[in-house]
Amino acid sequence: MSKKLKFIIVVLLVLILGLIAWGLISSIRAKISAREARIRQVENAKLAESKITLIEGWTNDEIFSYIEKQNVTTKPELLKAESNINASDYAFLQDKPKKADLQGFLFPDTYKVAKTGTADSILFKLLNTFEQKFSLAASGSSLKAGYYQLSGYENLNLKNRVSSGLTVYDVVTLASIVERETGKPGENASSSRLQTERQTVAGIFLNRLEAGQALQSDATVNFITKAGLASPTLDQTKIDSLYNTYKYTGLPPGPIGNPSYSSLYAVLHPIKSDYLYFLHSQPEGVIYYAKTLDEHNKNKAKYLK
Repeated sequence: MSKKLKFIIVVLLVLILGLIAWGLISSIRAKISAREARIRQVENAKLAESKITLIEGWTNDEIFSYIEKQNVTTKPELLKAESNINASDYAFLQDKPKKADLQGFLFPDTYKVAKTGTADSILFKLLNTFEQKFSLAASGSSLKAGYYQLSGYENLNLKNRVSSGLTVYDVVTLASIVERETGKPGENASSSRLQTERQTVAGIFLNRLEAGQALQSDATVNFITKAGLASPTLDQTKIDSLYNTYKYTGLPPGPIGNPSYSSLYAVLHPIKSDYLYFLHSQPEGVIYYAKTLDEHNKNKAKYLK
């Protein structure tokens, strides 16, 4: 074989090997590019979402202000979307007064929402979550003629009507009060202990409703004044507002915030007792119950510093 032919063969082999190597490199690059593209796609999807956490007990105003601060949508857009909600589309809104807003029904939780999401889509997600959670909380409770029958509470005095049960709106209204009147997980109470506290407090408020006694909830007074005091002043308890449960008996006109699953469950499954009063020691926050006003006053003298 001539030297020239050998040279040509070597060159051809080098070219063939080069092409094979180039093909392998191109294939690897293509795989890497596809993987990088997929990673970028996932990252972009994450960037396109915002995580929002709505705190249990927040009012609609607090929720809307918070969402606006997350640069998801604006408060005016949320208010507009709220006013456009058709109550007939949601079974749980059937007994909501026509002029009432959605307070109490925007379920507090952590959500993933599109960064450029619409106010409509956000409210839709919150309302659907409420429907799921309320249905779960109501499981095992008796519903008759549109009223949740609560064992041991057959004659509740609810403003101008005496009822053997609570409507969904009543449940949510009372749950919003229980939410504000009880502790939070990690604040001097375990989750199970807090749940028991909420069910007991719900039972106390129901005892008062059944007796025609004012709820005397500090939380409803704070809802009026926005003062956030552990105990309202004497003058504040005399404010002429239907939300002042010191002045008016029965439930207030509507929810004072958006209650958690725990508080909804507490109202639907109250613990029946002979207690009519309760208070939280200051500053520890431990709850103490009383059957009579005399016992309650003694607890106040002993535990309210």
